Order: sequence, then C-alpha cells, then structure tokens
Amino acid sequence: MSRAQSNGGGTSTGAPPLLCTGDLRASSSMSGPLNNAAGRLAYRQNPRNCCLPDFSRTLHRVICWVCGNPVAEFLAFGIPPRPGRCPHCGAKPRNRAVHWYLRRVIRPRLDAISEVLEVGGSRVAVQRFSADAVIGGSRYTVIDRRTLEFHAGIEAPHRFIRMDVTNADFADNSFDVILCNHTLPYIRDDAGALSEIFRILKIDGLAMLDSSHDEDRTRPVDEYRREHPELGDEYFAENGDQWVYGKDYVSRLEAAGFTTRIDVLFDDCDRAFRREHGLKDHHELIVAFKSPGGEARFSLPRSPAEGVLK
Repeated sequence: MSRAQSNGGGTSTGAPPLLCTGDLRASSSMSGPLNNAAGRLAYRQNPRNCCLPDFSRTLHRVICWVCGNPVAEFLAFGIPPRPGRCPHCGAKPRNRAVHWYLRRVIRPRLDAISEVLEVGGSRVAVQRFSADAVIGGSRYTVIDRRTLEFHAGIEAPHRFIRMDVTNADFADNSFDVILCNHTLPYIRDDAGALSEIFRILKIDGLAMLDSSHDEDRTRPVDEYRREHPELGDEYFAENGDQWVYGKDYVSRLEAAGFTTRIDVLFDDCDRAFRREHGLKDHHELIVAFKSPGGEARFSLPRSPAEGVLK
C-alpha cells in the first residue's frame, strides 16, 4: 500500500498535494461559468456540454460542485447528523470528493473508447457521474442487484444492467475504471465481489473501492449489532447491512490481488474552507490497481494546475 498525502506526511509516492489552498482560492473567482443564472441553467439542462471550474463561488454562497447549484448552507445528514448534504442534488462530502477526483485525476486518462463501471451506485452518482465534464466520452455502465427508479434516466450510450457483481457477466479485462464506493458493506460475499472486480478490471485500470473502516477489526453486522444494541436499522441501512469494516480493510483488498493507494484529499485547505464547501475535515480515498501499469496511468497530479479541467 502506498499513501499520497496532501500535507506531505506518511509513506508517499513522492507526489505533492492533490489540492492546495492556493489552487482553491485562485479558482474561486466570480468569473466562473456557473456564477451566473444562465450558466447554472445550462449545466442543469445538459451537464455533458458544460465544463465545471474546479471551484466557483457567489457572494455568501457556494456552488455545489456536483449539481452546479448555489448553496446557502449544506444540510445535516447521517447518524450522528453532520453538515454536508446539498439541498438540491443530495450530494454528500464523499460524492463531492469522488466527483472532483474523477474530473481531475481520472478523466484526463480516459478516451472515447474507455469503459467505466459503477457497482451499486447511489442516485447522485448515477445521475451525475456520466457527464462529459466528469468522465469525458467514456461509456458509463451501472450494475445493481435491484432495478431502481433513477436507473430509468440513464441514456445511451450509457447503460444499466441488472446484475450481481459476485457473478459479473463481463469478459476479463473489460473496464478502465470501476467505482465500487461504500457498496461492499452491503455484499455478504464481499470476497467474491472483489475477485470479480479484479477479473474484469483492465490490466492498466483503476478500481475505486472506498469504504468506511474505522473499527479495530472487520466484523459481520450481526456481531456488531450485538455489541452495539443502541444502533438501529436506520444506522445499518445508511452504513451497510452486511459488514462493518475495520483497520484490516485494505488488507482484504490486497488479499484479492490489488495493490492499493490511499489518496488524501483537501488536507491543505483550512478547516473553515472545508466546512464552507461541504468537505470532510480529513478525506482519504482508497484506489486499487491490478498492475504497476495502472498506478502509472492514473498517477497523481505533479502540480496544482496539472489535471485541472479547462
């Protein structure tokens, strides 16, 4: 496992900060295309034809990076409640982090024949991540064990397929990028899911396998419930109904054959700025690779300007 950290600490790949305060402040001018009503309307009507600035602000308000709407205040969400949910699109801090990462790190490495797979994606991901401004001209495929109403909004060439990732009906080495964020805690056979993700990921691909893993060790939800009777069904519906991951989570990924990298985002920004923009105080994003070629292909920006979409 390697770790790239925005304050230069930890064992590192040698990459400088993914994002620095200067980059944020310089990009937060009033001249961005979403800082006027026409620009925001155009983005909402057809996000594929609009290119978001990295950060745009209006007076006393912030633009939600995911939907392009001005936000006076982010709403509380989760258990326990904490601020960060967009009142317009429902994006949470983790959605904004992934959206930014896709645009800055992933999109420049994709082309018109690239394939992106979303496993069990949320409404926010499915409705927003297929935009050209996010993944370029790549095809975005969503799989889920259930057919949900928002899947009907996926338009060609993108597609939805009802499928269980533990028995993925795709050829080996099919996808350049696989997104499986906060989904594994809902899959009983998570080892089987990881095996299939490894199989269908291209040799030089990237799998984003982010999940909370704050406990001392991984436990099935049934065991964790007995230890924490104060937590009800709502908590496990929000966080996963099969697994509660611990510090050994990364080892579980590596046991499936992946090499992992933890990218630390936004640590160079002051706390007030992170709160204002609906970010976590400390955000670690777990990405995994099938080969050294994948880590080289999706290397981190070498400067604050590299990888920023124009």
